[in-house]
Amino acid sequence: LGIALYTRDFSIALVANNTSRSLGMLYTFTALWANQAGSLLFWSWILSLYSVIVVLMKWNNDRELMPHVVAVLMALQTFFAFMLSFISSPFARWWLVNGKTVMALYPPAGAQLFTPADGQGLNPLLQHPAMAIHPPLLYLGYVGFTIPFAFAMAALISGKLGPAWLRATRRWTIATWLFLSIGLMLGGRWAYDVLGWGGYWGWDPVENAAFMPWL
Repeated sequence: LGIALYTRDFSIALVANNTSRSLGMLYTFTALWANQAGSLLFWSWILSLYSVIVVLMKWNNDRELMPHVVAVLMALQTFFAFMLSFISSPFARWWLVNGKTVMALYPPAGAQLFTPADGQGLNPLLQHPAMAIHPPLLYLGYVGFTIPFAFAMAALISGKLGPAWLRATRRWTIATWLFLSIGLMLGGRWAYDVLGWGGYWGWDPVENAAFMPWL
């Protein structure tokens, strides 16, 4: 999808709906998380990377908890895989059917691939330097907390309710909380500059939803 954004492959609906030929390269890649489908893919990708890292780092030291941790992580990943496969695919394309354009992952009967000459561009509210960095940092924080959650669930499932799972996730929790902190500060700056809703705390619901787990 990153290559499709870079090459301006407007046959992919996500690219056509969120970028244009005149859009700068920074905001072209920002379009990846400027929509639901791209955000789900980005979230799932980060979760997969975190899952690999935690398995490589913790498998030998926390062998009693790790099978349950992996099961919880894969259950969550399955949910995102289902969403990406059946609800909101980032790879849906534009198809021409009986003179009308239709967005679908697979070609309908008698359809031809349709590629617009140019895209619609990115929402002007999202064309801010903070928005290029703010969502990925929020995702790193949000998704990072999946790991402590998985260890907590593993402790409950296995009955190992001692401090072992807390020790295993302490540094991870601090690091992801730091990501969330920086993401919130950048989001506050964006809201202050672009939305003008009365200061750093006059955020939209998405910003407040990120602030609650930070607390």
